[in-house]
Amino acid sequence: FYCPDGIQQIPCAPGNYTNTYEQSKCRQCPPGHYNIKPSSTNCSRAQPGHYAPVNNNISRPCPPGTYTNKPAQQSCKTCRPGTYSTQPGTQNCIRCQLGHFCPDPTKLPQPCPAGFYGDIYEQTKCKICPKGYYTIYPRVTYCTKCPIGNSCADPATTPKPCPVGFYNGLFAQTTCRQCKSGWTTNVPGQAECTMEFSLGGSDDGSGVVILLEVLSNLVNNPTIIFDRVHLIVLFTGAEELGLKGAQAFISNHTWKTSIRRFINLDSTGGNGKAILFRAKPSQLVVDYGRVPRPHANVFGDEILQYLGANTDYTQFATKGSLPGYDFAFYLDGYNYHTLLDRPSIVELGALQHLGENTLALSHEILFGRVDLQQPYNISDDDNLIYFDILGRHLVTYKMSTSIIVQAILTGLILFSMINNETIQNNFSDISTNSTSTQMMIETHSQLSNKDDMESMLVHIDTSIKSVPKHPVQFTSENLRTHLEPIILKMIAWEYSYLFQQPINHVSLVILDYPKIIKHAMDMSTIHNKLLRGEYKNPLEFCDDIWLMFNNAQLYNKNTTLINKMCTKLAELFVEYIDPVMQTLGYCCGRQYEYLPQVMLCDGQQQQYCQIELNDNYYYYNNLDPSRLNLSYDKYIFCVKCFNSIKNDSIFVGDDPTQTLVEIPKSLFLSAKNDIKKPEQMIDCIICTRRWHQVCGLHLNEIWSEGFICKTCIHEYNIKRKENPYIASKLPINDLSSRLEQRVNNFLRNKNCQTGHVTIRILSASDKICEIKPQLKKYYSNQLVNNYPYRNKTIFAFQEIDNVDIVFFGMYVQEYDEHCPEPNKRRIYITYFDTVHFFQPKIYRTDIYHEILIGYLDYVKQHGYMYAHMWACPASKDFDYIFHRHPSEQHILKPKRLQDWCKKMLDKAIVERIVINYKDIVQDCLDNQVQTVLDIPYFDHDFWPFMIEDNIEKLNQEEEDRRKQHVEGEQSMIDEEKISDKSEYPVTKDNMNYAVVIVGGISIFATVYWIVSARHWFVGPKRTTKNSFQLSPTFITTSGTTKISPSPNAIHSQL
Repeated sequence: FYCPDGIQQIPCAPGNYTNTYEQSKCRQCPPGHYNIKPSSTNCSRAQPGHYAPVNNNISRPCPPGTYTNKPAQQSCKTCRPGTYSTQPGTQNCIRCQLGHFCPDPTKLPQPCPAGFYGDIYEQTKCKICPKGYYTIYPRVTYCTKCPIGNSCADPATTPKPCPVGFYNGLFAQTTCRQCKSGWTTNVPGQAECTMEFSLGGSDDGSGVVILLEVLSNLVNNPTIIFDRVHLIVLFTGAEELGLKGAQAFISNHTWKTSIRRFINLDSTGGNGKAILFRAKPSQLVVDYGRVPRPHANVFGDEILQYLGANTDYTQFATKGSLPGYDFAFYLDGYNYHTLLDRPSIVELGALQHLGENTLALSHEILFGRVDLQQPYNISDDDNLIYFDILGRHLVTYKMSTSIIVQAILTGLILFSMINNETIQNNFSDISTNSTSTQMMIETHSQLSNKDDMESMLVHIDTSIKSVPKHPVQFTSENLRTHLEPIILKMIAWEYSYLFQQPINHVSLVILDYPKIIKHAMDMSTIHNKLLRGEYKNPLEFCDDIWLMFNNAQLYNKNTTLINKMCTKLAELFVEYIDPVMQTLGYCCGRQYEYLPQVMLCDGQQQQYCQIELNDNYYYYNNLDPSRLNLSYDKYIFCVKCFNSIKNDSIFVGDDPTQTLVEIPKSLFLSAKNDIKKPEQMIDCIICTRRWHQVCGLHLNEIWSEGFICKTCIHEYNIKRKENPYIASKLPINDLSSRLEQRVNNFLRNKNCQTGHVTIRILSASDKICEIKPQLKKYYSNQLVNNYPYRNKTIFAFQEIDNVDIVFFGMYVQEYDEHCPEPNKRRIYITYFDTVHFFQPKIYRTDIYHEILIGYLDYVKQHGYMYAHMWACPASKDFDYIFHRHPSEQHILKPKRLQDWCKKMLDKAIVERIVINYKDIVQDCLDNQVQTVLDIPYFDHDFWPFMIEDNIEKLNQEEEDRRKQHVEGEQSMIDEEKISDKSEYPVTKDNMNYAVVIVGGISIFATVYWIVSARHWFVGPKRTTKNSFQLSPTFITTSGTTKISPSPNAIHSQL
């Protein structure tokens, strides 16, 4: 209110406020703030996605095309070009995706039409395809080169084959060229013209003659048993009419699947020795070196890349994926396809040379002297460097060898010139062309396994720029072939009927369905999209399947039948889709999400309230982390702690012992702990396939050049840069060396041929355990200020499939001889945690025990006397070290975990490392502990927090009793009885009763009653009140072991 004339108070109008008494006028809400009610004492700030104009009494959502990503804004920002927001109240604009353009920031992205492409994000218009390139599909990121024999005048239509009488021997052409006089093309789509009525002496009379002579020789050879091997001599027709003969055989003939090698004989002239133009895979070139007069040169393969030729060899090698040879005459090429190509121009010596080599190569194959196992992928096999010496010997060596030699020579030149230059090798795709005759050889040998095939491949060490970029494309037929069986299996499942048709929310009387589910999806819609060819890659299909599952789980509660059916159907989908996706070159078809984790409340730092999954909470976004004692980005309060603070402000800080910062409660935002973060997807820089980052095991910090999927690494034989950040390269010290040696010796003694175990100390730092304020106040003159200790982090890794897998982690605190009592010479295992990936499985427990025992042995030798260990498993949805253990990993119950610890300590006793162990309560009873000051006080242990909590309860109860004192004499008597601070003896028999007595030692009794079921205490026997009796074989050492901020410790004599 405000009082302008001193007569009456007038309520402040909306948009104004007063927050103090005796005001003569109201204050206007600052920019970005508002209130909607009169008589307001404060203003609310506009939330992100909203704005509050000056002199306005309401917060308005940002209209489409604008956004605000900060609170308290008086206006919205316009989306930058190439981004958009279609809904009001947007906090961030969405960038326009590849293959789309966004001219209007208020509308959804528009797909690039046919003839256009979008290869970058945030485009306001699409780019037209360059001349000679085309695309008939929308939403593409690149255009395709017009193929040889075609013209592409219109970039939005399919290439047009050159008509008869015209040709085109180059890629990316907009027009075809007319054949010169006397020359023609027999069919449309030709790369070159031929002279009419050529006699074909060399092409392909020479090939027919050679095949007939080779066939005659082989048939009459008594050493060849054709019941065991088969020989096919194929004379293909209509090669000049579009390779129709070869196409017919490789597409339809039943023999095509039995072929293991083929030999193609061709000719572009009639003189000279026939050269080996091409051979895939590279092993065939090595096999060719066994013929008597080899003639080959790698330049032939390189030259054919630019000729634009397309022959029967291409049909068998590319479409049939068959390994084979391509031989051809090449001298006197001016006779090729002319009237001069008569049989008389063919040299008999040329026929003799090719015939002998063909016959010799056939013998090698038929007699099984070469490896007939088909390679994994012959089309992208690594090339060899090869050439013949005087037609007598064939020299071959790997491309990697050539690169090394060239690198050495280049280095010498650069060194001599004192000049730095970069040499880059560019590899091109291989395309071929010519007429041919084939001979294919078939055998009944079994195919080699994958490992055998991989051993045949030649690995090259190459840079990313050297690797060809081949964006993968899928035809509608290919996707339907692979994906339709999956959708049909899902439809056939007996409980899939609820997912087969679109949801009719009107007939089902679920009128809120469209409000909750923004993008409905069902199996019939997915199937129809697949049949219509709307999916461009299998990931789009998977996205729609998971959209259907997510919709069902979002709208239906976990306990409903629909939700359970959805879960089961999703499991079936994963089972069906993963093998198919891996066949298509992807990692999997799953939807990976990072589930929300339990959070800790900042309200009661000594209690650490937990914010469980799906709990509501409040948080403050700290926009200025530079403030003193306020360095975190976010501060979180559970609902209970937030509502328990009755003031309008909350005091927050990193360290409660320092000055806290006052934060208005109005700046806190409400949220729910249910956010699931999807696993990041990354694109392969070669084929553009999308993989889960976790499936590809890729980090940009290691491979900054980009992600290359395993499919491309195998297909192109790429040798990636080695990962320098592996466990074995981390710094090693005496402790890690001893633990690692102990574990690996154990495995060797068990004859385990598994991956090496690496153990490293990931951190070691000096820290201070501060005494908490309530205990310090309660025993003001009897406590030290702090306990210094050394904090260490120990992790164990095992190499599995050439990858370091972490399977064990442990945090320890080491209080040495310089630390005051009672922490002196103690170690405390604050946490240890495992994941069940160690191999072999039967030795997992033994390996965990070996690490722990090895650590106890190490600290024993360094003068420690006692060890404390936490023996309580983590609660549900709460993890110690490894977040979200595998669902199939069994978590031990408290009793089982205690037995597990006993078994480990029993082993340590046998090895004379530990003398004995006992429950911590039993040890306190045995040693007649009288005060909490005699109990070890460890950093972040449950015990210090419980002491603080009990002292607060004690003070509160004493305060309540003082208030009751004035009510009567009986209350005073009761007060005296309860507040008597005489030492109360604690025994097993009266431990529960001691919880009720809250005075003096009762604090100790209360806490120990809570921890008695979980705390282990292992240590030396005490014979008198102030002396210890140690075994003469042991150094007086002590260690402290625990696993989480809870009341458990193990005290062990080492």
